[in-house]
Amino acid sequence: MPDSDIVFFVHVMKTGGTTVLQSLRRTYPAEARYPEGGIDSLISSKGSPQALFDLDAQRREGLRFIAPHVPLSTALQFRREAQRNVNITLVLRDGLDRAVSHLRQGARRFDYAYSYRELLDLPLLGNFFFSNHQARALTAGVNDWPLWEACFSALGMLESYLDGEVESFSVAPVPENALPVAIASLGALDVLGLQGDFDNWWQRCHRRYGWPQAAIADANVGATQEPAQVPSISASILDELRERNQLDTQLYAAARKLQQAS
Repeated sequence: MPDSDIVFFVHVMKTGGTTVLQSLRRTYPAEARYPEGGIDSLISSKGSPQALFDLDAQRREGLRFIAPHVPLSTALQFRREAQRNVNITLVLRDGLDRAVSHLRQGARRFDYAYSYRELLDLPLLGNFFFSNHQARALTAGVNDWPLWEACFSALGMLESYLDGEVESFSVAPVPENALPVAIASLGALDVLGLQGDFDNWWQRCHRRYGWPQAAIADANVGATQEPAQVPSISASILDELRERNQLDTQLYAAARKLQQAS
């Protein structure tokens, strides 16, 4: 891949992105990565589509690997504005598996002081992060960026929302008619990855982008800090998560069919 080209990894939460970032630290120098601690404000840039476009010209010119938690529309807009080739890739995960993993991470963050029920009932978590988040990431347009940024910004003061010190805001569920749009958007990707076939995706990126031959061992955020006794997720909450993530489950199945047909 030419040195001037950019890889835009749309980092959907809980799909293996931390493994990707850690595996590529030697491939791309710090000044070529975004967002990058010490250069960018991670708090304001990780989940902000607009922050990428607010970078000064010198910073943007030096980028070769972009990997924030932003919707696909951010990458597509960046591609349209760039004077260089922008390759877009992402990894999808089974809808229920991703939601369960994300719910556990949320509970772990507070040492399980809040129940799974409390986390799921907070709209900015339950409706935005734990329900069809992948379909949202593939279909959210520029007009949806303010809500996207608001939800990621709220993560910094999540305890205040959970304790009722700050009034929560509403987040509408992803509509059912978003599914065909999400599936169609997969055609805009240069390389589509599935977490269930992660090594295959990595090898395609290795051949196309010059990534290392193999990724590092799976890096599950916070998993090493798990207490000896982790509260189990009840069957009723699992059923609810399954219902909440039907679009993501269908999206993943459609992505698998695309992979098998290619």
